[in-house]
Amino acid sequence: MSSVKAAELAEAAEVAEAALTLDAGEGAALVGHLSRPPAGRRWTALAVDGGVVMASMSDKDPGVGHLDLLAVRPEARGEGRGRTLVRAAEEWLREQGRARPASPGTRRVTPGPASTCGTPPPPAWPRASATSATTWPGT
Repeated sequence: MSSVKAAELAEAAEVAEAALTLDAGEGAALVGHLSRPPAGRRWTALAVDGGVVMASMSDKDPGVGHLDLLAVRPEARGEGRGRTLVRAAEEWLREQGRARPASPGTRRVTPGPASTCGTPPPPAWPRASATSATTWPGT
């Protein structure tokens, strides 16, 4: 497995399409939606071979960041890519001054080990389509 790098949107969309097996055909739209956040929200996309994570933060709550998407191709699962991507996203959030990321499934980063709490998000959250208006958490 190679090191984590900044992801190109086309690469992120391709990985999301392959990984979101329960939401066939929605991966590219989701990546597109996440890459166009409202004013006052910053984001990044990070990748490793076969996986991508997208993280963001809102200026309205400067202490919280969000892991918006974590996707790993089915054939690349079970080799630690997801864990590597979450750690890279956590590091990016820390570099941006965020103490803890919160996602719909919520993984909080506090000093010391990260813990998972809450319920897992529904697949492809938030649903993105050309005709629906989707709101961003924390905006």
